[in-house]
Amino acid sequence: MPHGLLVLSDTGATGLLWLEPGKPSVSIDRFIRIDQPIVEQWGAKYELA
Repeated sequence: MPHGLLVLSDTGATGLLWLEPGKPSVSIDRFIRIDQPIVEQWGAKYELA
């Protein structure tokens, strides 16, 4: 079962996702709000708190 970790602030977001036991984690470096229109809301390019 996948597991994840998200760190959110007012100005940034980042995270890690583990898809399988014993495998390296996958970096979460952007988040997309699904809405009208689809917009990249947060990403690793923002300064983290």
